[in-house]
Amino acid sequence: MNRANLLLLVLSSLFLFSCGPKQTEEGLPLDEYGREDFLSFHHKFFHEIDFQLARIDFPITGPKMANGLPKFIEEKDWTLLRPIDGQEGVERQFAPRADDLMEEYIIAQKAFVIKLRYQHNEVQNKWYLTYYSGITGDNIRATVDSSKLDSNRVLLVHPDSMPTDK
Repeated sequence: MNRANLLLLVLSSLFLFSCGPKQTEEGLPLDEYGREDFLSFHHKFFHEIDFQLARIDFPITGPKMANGLPKFIEEKDWTLLRPIDGQEGVERQFAPRADDLMEEYIIAQKAFVIKLRYQHNEVQNKWYLTYYSGITGDNIRATVDSSKLDSNRVLLVHPDSMPTDK
């Protein structure tokens, strides 16, 4: 094999490898903007304990306390989140708030809500959990509208926006 053919073979191999699917160092695919794909991050976050702990920048904020200050959750106080897929009476909704901010609502029995907020860190190109409400029943009603949403999503309706029953 002459030198030109060897060089062509090496360059062709490099080209083929560089055209493969783009992934993060943790094996997560990138989205169309070259950022870590949120849904892949989310799946791994709920299924791998070490990954979950690595993607929470403790302390994270929670809901406001009685004194009006936000609650802070330390790593020692963290309860691991588990997958909810397939659990009866449990629904979830993703609500993008900006290109780098995603909120998730987990609704149990259409009465209790857990709010999670994920922020994309542009420097590290990774998603992190930045807010966790815990289970609340803050008078939020959740209704499923199957004509608009698939089985893994729900439509949240704040009580103030509901028609009154008179």
